[in-house]
Amino acid sequence: MPGGTPHERENTRLSIDLMRGGFALMVMLAHGIEVTLARFGSDSNPGAGHGTLLKLLVATLGRGAFWVGGFFILSGLCIQWSVLAGLRKREGFLTSYFIARATRIYPLYLVAILIYVTIHVGIQAIGSPFEEPFSTAKLVSHIFMLQGVTGVIRPLGPAWSLTYECFYYLIWPLLLIAAAYRSNRALILGAFGCVMSAVTVGAVWKLSYHGSPDSVLVPVAMILFGFTTWAAGAWLATNWDSVARQISTRMACLATAGVAGAYLFQAWLQTRNAHQWVFLAAGVGSLPFWVAMLSGTRLWAIPRRLTGLAHFAGLLSYPLYLLHRLFIETFDRIVPVAKEGFLSQPFGYFTASFVAVLLACIAVGVPLEVAILRWRRGMLRAG
Repeated sequence: MPGGTPHERENTRLSIDLMRGGFALMVMLAHGIEVTLARFGSDSNPGAGHGTLLKLLVATLGRGAFWVGGFFILSGLCIQWSVLAGLRKREGFLTSYFIARATRIYPLYLVAILIYVTIHVGIQAIGSPFEEPFSTAKLVSHIFMLQGVTGVIRPLGPAWSLTYECFYYLIWPLLLIAAAYRSNRALILGAFGCVMSAVTVGAVWKLSYHGSPDSVLVPVAMILFGFTTWAAGAWLATNWDSVARQISTRMACLATAGVAGAYLFQAWLQTRNAHQWVFLAAGVGSLPFWVAMLSGTRLWAIPRRLTGLAHFAGLLSYPLYLLHRLFIETFDRIVPVAKEGFLSQPFGYFTASFVAVLLACIAVGVPLEVAILRWRRGMLRAG
């Protein structure tokens, strides 16, 4: 955790938990809108024929990828704090690092895959299977965390980002070793190397594959370029004490407004079908706002009555992120199309789906997360 007073550290910890829960909820909302529009026949033209309210939802909540970027920044921040603590011990650092990473990302993910297979068999038995046929090859690629490159199973859609995370987990200690464990030097080396590699891959894609959107080089370039976002969080963790002191409450509020503005700008770009590289440039442009906002969390006095909510949000975030798309797709398959009543309208269906999926994620995901974290703590202590 960062330096500062115990009160400031607690403010930051609780703020990060609230952000995690909030980001997962925003991704869920975006996917809920997407599936609702597809159900009512307008995924090719979001909001068409469904009134001002749904169009407003598309324009303001339809960019879930932005909040995945927020997860990457938080990942870099929190993992680098852990790395800095581990480097003080030095002995056995790499072993403990990889055990900590694997036991955090894999267990719930494997359970999510098992839940997907179980639901797939169940809904196929009742004659209402997922639109995407079952693929053993894709399932194997998911088990080996390659889905971000080979293609994600649609009900497990958010899992694409786990491939990115695993790549960053793998290269970060290698960069540290190459930079003699000097974090800032490792970040410069990594960011420069990944961006140059992404540009090279992009050039090969354009020249040799004629810009084909189906080329495997597209996600490879995206993973490489995405390291800049993860590295922003790691840089902040490394330089927390010097950076955080420069951020006042007013600056933190302005930065938060800047993050919100950057999100709305990307949501607007999505309604204009902007090119992916435009989104990448906009994402990089928003990084200073993210850094300043996170630096200011030490000043965010979280009321005591919200402490429990913050803990719960942090606990719910990973299962909500992993499971929500699967439950949204399941709800879509098992709930018949209504010709009248509340569920016959897009906004009514969207609301019912949102509530049902959120409750399902809480009921299934939170107990699983509690059990896994308890098991993980015991394993890390034993190690």
